[in-house]
Amino acid sequence: MKGFTGVVLAGGKSSRMGKDKSTLLFEGETFLYRSRRLLEDLGASTILISSNDYKGLPDIYTGCGPLSGIHAALHQTNNNLLIIPVDMPLITSAQLLPLLEEGESTVEAAHYDRFPLPLYLANSKKVRNIIENKLETKTNLSLRSLIAQLDNIQIPVSDSRVFSNVNTMEDYNDVISD
Repeated sequence: MKGFTGVVLAGGKSSRMGKDKSTLLFEGETFLYRSRRLLEDLGASTILISSNDYKGLPDIYTGCGPLSGIHAALHQTNNNLLIIPVDMPLITSAQLLPLLEEGESTVEAAHYDRFPLPLYLANSKKVRNIIENKLETKTNLSLRSLIAQLDNIQIPVSDSRVFSNVNTMEDYNDVISD
């Protein structure tokens, strides 16, 4: 496999949770540690934490959601990116491997059907220009909008539960009670 940079999106405000989601525990690990470990297990040459905390990589364009974290990461490496959110604790490295394999064979992006994250994204001039334009104009800042503008592969999903985000204490309690 080619070298890739892993990116953990951990810059959200956690407003619905009421506390920093990256510090929540799942199977004895914080969400942040677990996310880093998944990317390490897959062989990421570098791992970037998109966050204004944790001595992470701060956004260049603040207040623009995940796209600004991805933008900052693209400027830190020449590698393609495997991007995961910090609040998706049920995903495993085995489930991320097909995304990585498909991503490395595609031109611009790979993601799971119906889910914009996790995302494999090419670090190309075209991708950087599209993201920069969206951030400068503050229009269509969703990941779905970005993906729609790119040549992308959608990988079928057999168990959508693993892609569940933990956004509230109720979500968290559901995850840890299983």
